[in-house]
Amino acid sequence: MDRQRDDGRINVTFREAFNWKSLSGLILVLVFSVALSAYHGYYKEYFYEDEVLSYTLSNSRQGGYFLLEAGKWYRGEDLYAYTYVQKGHEFDWKNTIINQQMDTHPPVYALLLHAVCSMDPGHFSKWMGIGLNLVCFMAVIILLYLLTLELFPKHPYFALLVCLSFGTIAGIISLVVFIRMYILLMILTLLCLLWHIRSLKAGPSLKKYVALCALAYVGVMTHYFYLVFAFFCGAFFCLFRLYKKDIRTALYYAGTMAASAALVLITWNKVIWQMFTEETAEDALTQKLTVQVIASKIIKMTRLVNEELFGNRLKYLVIVVLICAVYLVVKDRPALKRAVLVRPEVFMTVTVSILFYLTVSAITPYLTTRYISPAYPVFILITILTLKQVTDRIFCSPSLGVIMILLFLAVPEWQILRAGLFDRNRQIISEMSDEHKDDLCLFGTGISPEENVFELRKFGHIYIYDGKNAGGASKEIEQADRIVVYVPNDEDEEEYVDQIRTVNPDLLNMERLYVAYYSKCYLLYK
Repeated sequence: MDRQRDDGRINVTFREAFNWKSLSGLILVLVFSVALSAYHGYYKEYFYEDEVLSYTLSNSRQGGYFLLEAGKWYRGEDLYAYTYVQKGHEFDWKNTIINQQMDTHPPVYALLLHAVCSMDPGHFSKWMGIGLNLVCFMAVIILLYLLTLELFPKHPYFALLVCLSFGTIAGIISLVVFIRMYILLMILTLLCLLWHIRSLKAGPSLKKYVALCALAYVGVMTHYFYLVFAFFCGAFFCLFRLYKKDIRTALYYAGTMAASAALVLITWNKVIWQMFTEETAEDALTQKLTVQVIASKIIKMTRLVNEELFGNRLKYLVIVVLICAVYLVVKDRPALKRAVLVRPEVFMTVTVSILFYLTVSAITPYLTTRYISPAYPVFILITILTLKQVTDRIFCSPSLGVIMILLFLAVPEWQILRAGLFDRNRQIISEMSDEHKDDLCLFGTGISPEENVFELRKFGHIYIYDGKNAGGASKEIEQADRIVVYVPNDEDEEEYVDQIRTVNPDLLNMERLYVAYYSKCYLLYK
C-alpha cells in the first residue's frame, strides 16, 4: 500500500504514532491530567444553574425544570428528587428526550448523563457528571495528540508537549468539572477536523462518508454550535476540492451533509424551534450586529479567553513573538519565511478555528467562553507551536524551552492550587441550612431554584412566597419563632418581609445567613 502523500509527506500509522515510548508518555499525560481534574472535582461544591439542569433534564420525572407556583407548599426532598434517577426508571431515555424538548439544547449529552446516573438509582452524585466529563477529557487529549501528529508527523514529543500543556491549563480543567456538554463537544469538533484533514488530499471512500454523516448527526444533536464549526470545515474542504477540479467529491460531500440534516429533522422535531424560535435563539437573531457591536463582542470574548487560558498574560506572549519576528526580519528572513509557510491542512486547522471563534463571539447573545471552547485545543496547539519557535531561538537547550512553555501555561493553575480549592462559602451555606432545617422556609418567586436545591432539600416545609401572599401560610407564620426567607437579589429585603411581619409582628429581628448567586437568605426571628 502506497503511504506517500501528494505533498511528499509519509502517512503516519497508528503503530508509528503509538510506539512504546510515545504511548507511555501519552498514558502518563492522561493519568496526570485526569488526576488533576479529579482533584478539582473532589473540592467542587458549587453547582451553577445549568449544571443542575443537566441532572434534572436527564433524570426528572416531573419535567426538566422546577416549576414552583406561588402560594403552594413543597417538600425539599421532592425538589431534590428531580436530580437523580428514580428506582425502577433506570435507562428511561424516552423520559430524558421529553425533558430535553423543554430546553434550548439537543439531547445527546443528557442521554449519556442519564445512562451514567442510571447505574446508581435513587442517589445524586457530582461524580456522575464529572466522571462522564473525565472520560470525554481523555478522549479529547488522545484526539489532540492525533491531530498534532497529523499536522506535524514524526514529532510525537511535540504532540505530548501539546497534550500535557492542554491538560494542565486552569481554564480547561474548569470546563472538565463543569457538568455540561462542552468537553463532549470538543471530541466531536476534533473528530470533524481530523476527518476533513485526512480527506483533504484524496476523495473519501463510502465508509468515510457514512462516518461523516453519523458524526455530523451526533455533533448537531449535542450542541447547535457544532454546525458553525462543521460549516467552515466543509466550506474549506469543498473549495479545496473544487480548486483541484474535483466536482464529484464536493457533490458527494454536499449530499452527505443533506442526508445528515434530514436525519436530524426526522428524529428530533424540536430542532427548528430550538434553533430559531426559542427564547435564546430569538435573542441571538434579534441582535443589531453592527460592525461596532461585533468588534466589541469579539474584544470582550478575547479578554475572557485571555483570563481563562492565559491568566491575563497573553500580552506578554504577543510582545515576545513580535520581538522574535522583528529579529528574524533583520537577521534571518529565510527562517521567517519557513515559519509562516504552512501546508493546506495546517492552514485549514487555523482558519476554521479562528472563523468559528469570530462567528460564535459575534452571534451569541451571551458572552461566555463555553461557546467557543471547542476551538481551545487548536488555540493551545497554535500557542505552543508559536512559543516553541521563540524558545528554540532564545534558549540553547530545547529542554529549557519546553520547561518555559509549560510554566507559562501552567502558572495560573498553580496559583489556583496554591490559593486552595476549598469553598468556604459553600461550607457556610451547608452549615446554615443544617442549623435551620427545622424552621419554616419561604422561598421567593423569581429565584432559579436550581442553585439552591441542595440546601432546600433539608427543609420539610417550603412555601413559595412572592412578597405579597403571606396570608396563604398565615397559620404557619403565626406559629413560627423563626422563618428562613430567600429574597431575590433585586428586591429590598426589608420591604420584601413586610407582609410576613404583618402576619407575625413578633418577628422583629432579621439576620442575613448567606448570599447565593440569585438570592439572599435571611432569618427572621423573635
